[in-house]
Amino acid sequence: MFQSTGAAAALLLTATLLPRAAAFECGNQPAATRIWRIQGEGAASPIEGQVVEAEGVVTGSFQGPAALNGFFLQEEAADSDGDPATSDGIFVFAPGGRSVRAGDVVRVKGTVAEYASAGGRLTQIAAVMDLKVCAQGALVAPVAVPLPLPDGQDWERYEGMLVRMQSAGPLVVTGNHDLGRFGSVEVAPPRLFAPTQQVPPGEEARARALWNARAKLVLDDASSAANANLYPTAYPEGGLRADRTLRVGDHLAAPLEGVLDDRFGAYRLHPVAPVAFLAANPRPPSPPEVGGRFRAAAANVLNFFTTTGAGPVCGPGASLNCRGATDEAEYQRQLKKLVAMLRGLEADVIVLNEVENNPAGAANPAVAALVSALNHACGAETFRAIDTGPLGTDAIRNAILYQPARVEPVGVFATAWLHDQSRPSVAQTFQPAAGPRPDLQRFTVVANHWKSKSGSCDDDGAAAYGQGACNFMRLRMARHLVEWLAGNPTGDPTPESERKILLLGDFNCYLMEDPMRALTDPDFSLPGYPALAGSTYVNLVERYLGTGAYSYNYQGQSGYLDHALANPAFEKLITGVAAWHINADEPAALDYNLENKSAAAREAYYSPDPFRASDHDPLVVGFNPLAGDLNNDGAVDGRDRALLRAAMGKPAGAEGAGRRLDLDGDGVIARGAEKHWKKLRKAYRQ
Repeated sequence: MFQSTGAAAALLLTATLLPRAAAFECGNQPAATRIWRIQGEGAASPIEGQVVEAEGVVTGSFQGPAALNGFFLQEEAADSDGDPATSDGIFVFAPGGRSVRAGDVVRVKGTVAEYASAGGRLTQIAAVMDLKVCAQGALVAPVAVPLPLPDGQDWERYEGMLVRMQSAGPLVVTGNHDLGRFGSVEVAPPRLFAPTQQVPPGEEARARALWNARAKLVLDDASSAANANLYPTAYPEGGLRADRTLRVGDHLAAPLEGVLDDRFGAYRLHPVAPVAFLAANPRPPSPPEVGGRFRAAAANVLNFFTTTGAGPVCGPGASLNCRGATDEAEYQRQLKKLVAMLRGLEADVIVLNEVENNPAGAANPAVAALVSALNHACGAETFRAIDTGPLGTDAIRNAILYQPARVEPVGVFATAWLHDQSRPSVAQTFQPAAGPRPDLQRFTVVANHWKSKSGSCDDDGAAAYGQGACNFMRLRMARHLVEWLAGNPTGDPTPESERKILLLGDFNCYLMEDPMRALTDPDFSLPGYPALAGSTYVNLVERYLGTGAYSYNYQGQSGYLDHALANPAFEKLITGVAAWHINADEPAALDYNLENKSAAAREAYYSPDPFRASDHDPLVVGFNPLAGDLNNDGAVDGRDRALLRAAMGKPAGAEGAGRRLDLDGDGVIARGAEKHWKKLRKAYRQ
């Protein structure tokens, strides 16, 4: 077929008018798109889906499938737009692409995309079509970023950029739960606390939560390895092991520098140099000293079940899913760690939370297994358990162990149960097993594990901010418990004004939340919850350890859900309180579980020691139930009077004038205290 001359001329004209594709070359040619324009001011790129060419300096190269399959590219300072709202850095997703190094000037052609992962949204250049190294040895100065971020700022402005964190003090590990699974830890200028641990719920808690969010950053390992594919970890130096840990409270040894991105629901910093830590929070080999003649402890045993495998065959009705160990190997690992923890408490009475609630008719095999293992380690008949049978309807329950050579039960146990979502509280009265006048030394221990903050309850919406789900259920449990104990449920024959009561366990609420206030403040009230006479329990952890105390770490925030509270008659006889920080500060990977670990990690992470035996730290309370026995020798005699006289004139709590010497409660060791002591000595001698 022949074309006419006119048709040929038209085709030639059309070809002349079509734009030529720009050559892919280094330099500031029109085809280049600035990185800050790609990033834009918002969380997502304003040109998502477009093909672009970008040029900049490689600030972090994390190529290869075991890393991030890409690198970070940043504008040179001269090419920045100077707008703090737009980032000058971006991630280039280039699996299997040409190798680049930090300091290379690189030009890349690809598609602008948003990588979404578990709430994260990372702007990146993907589907790379071409890549060229233009020069080497370029430098980009890291941007100084204050931590915490100033009010009103967020991390998005730094996404993809090389940053250097600045804070008033050293950065501290504030969370390490994901260290063994994903290789990351959370850092902040101080250890962060759950808002309602230190401020009241409501607007103060909301403000504290926002401050915590601005103060916390995830330190990642620039690796995609996770779970069974992650071993060894990048942190601590040499990798995590049972004998080489990285604890909450440890410090970074130097300022932190790296590139920032947004993955898996959090902004993360990938370091560009090795990171070293200082062991600022060493492991405590034993609980701190608490004094006294006797010790009571509370320990969460992390769903200790003798029934292993799939359910639903657990719970008092054999109808609930089982928890804890999934097979015999895990069971033995868990049991050994729990024995090490419980034995190390050296307590005369131990309250346990999260023990399997065996079916009706069963002889408490989970509790019996713990007692048997403890006695094997400590000696025959060292421990016994209060035999309650199944309690409530949940798969887990409370239990009380005691040393019969030291204390003996008085009367019968009693239980308080308000709702089938709470575990029944268990009360038992004890007295010394030996020595004179045990009738003057009776005390009642109450094991508690209240409704958790998870799930939902009918009245969730009414709670002030920061208290979690089911706050009003826990609040009603506080009222129920106070009224129940006022009725002397264990039949303690001690006169009412002298009955000594100690509440222990996991109350699932922090110090400043409504249920704790309801227990300790007789004037506390809310709409629908009038003030309750008898709410005069003293929070012993707060009194002895302060608001900086903790027993638990959740999402990088510390606090104590595990409380010890005494009524006024018992509070005067307390000698000390301590949290044994063997669990909350330790990485979860060091527990007994075998899931999500390679064979090498299973061996390296495990030791039959008390560290990470549970996720809660145990509490220990020292006390002397014999009023007037000021030197803890089991008698009320002249040696105690000498202590009083030596402390005369000193304020209660001063050196040599402990609060137990303030027998009349006026704040000063004076004649009134001595007069009161004489009454106690007279009663002791009768």
